[in-house]
Amino acid sequence: MNTRRMSLLLLFLTVGFLSRSTGFAQCSDAGACTISRHAGMGEEEGMRQTVGLKYAFGLSGSPDDVTYHSITAEANLHVLERSRVILSLPFNIQSGPLGNSSGIGDVIAIWDQTAFEWDGGMGRVGVQGGARIGTGEANAEPGLPMAYQPGLGSTDLILGASVLYSGWSAGGAYQFAGARNDNELVRLKRGDQLVVWGSYEFTWGTTRLSPGVTMINQFQESSILDPASSSGAIVSVPGSDQFQINLGLRVRQEVSSRFGVELLGALPLLARDVNVDGLKRALTLSVNLFAIL
Repeated sequence: MNTRRMSLLLLFLTVGFLSRSTGFAQCSDAGACTISRHAGMGEEEGMRQTVGLKYAFGLSGSPDDVTYHSITAEANLHVLERSRVILSLPFNIQSGPLGNSSGIGDVIAIWDQTAFEWDGGMGRVGVQGGARIGTGEANAEPGLPMAYQPGLGSTDLILGASVLYSGWSAGGAYQFAGARNDNELVRLKRGDQLVVWGSYEFTWGTTRLSPGVTMINQFQESSILDPASSSGAIVSVPGSDQFQINLGLRVRQEVSSRFGVELLGALPLLARDVNVDGLKRALTLSVNLFAIL
């Protein structure tokens, strides 16, 4: 590894360990962050067809103190020469001081299209489109807030674009939030989100290490039922449109020509305070076991 690459890696690790935040935090993934994870793969890696099973453990942090377990079936499938479909179906389990719930989460489906390539395939521009489909139940346990529900209960449209060149990756995705959900306690309506990311991939044989940064901006405050009203009035939630910045790290190892493992984590440089949608994490760790088709 040359001096420049080593310096970038040391900078990432130093900033991460000096961060004043404790533990890991996931991208506030209402769907758009799935694009950043897959679109940031190198061309050789991204063009491989894979199916996998991912386990994630998470903690919401105070004041909710909810524990999360999620088992997700994932697929990266090629349907045309320069196109692929990314699919994700989770089963989520939530438990905390107010109760427990579990169930199928929201399906995420993304189409990734290579627009053009250059420099012998080292450079790639891609466009992405898809949806977070409201297959999960936002009212699985009536009377509990969104932090306990397995799904957001709405269908969102996601559009994105990405560019890769010689290990560098950058891009953005815009998520158009869906309709108000049917959670009887809050009747949540989220705001649209813009996710922007950048990363660099280090490669040693079949091992790939990708540090990066993700920024998330919600353009409107989320709105819910007014807890002080008996008439069903809707109010905005102050601070629910808070800007976020996360440092992330992805480590991917192919253990054979047919199987591999992927580890994911992130540290928040600017964390969320409001958790009305239940997506906030003070700690999250995940491992993905995948098969190469």
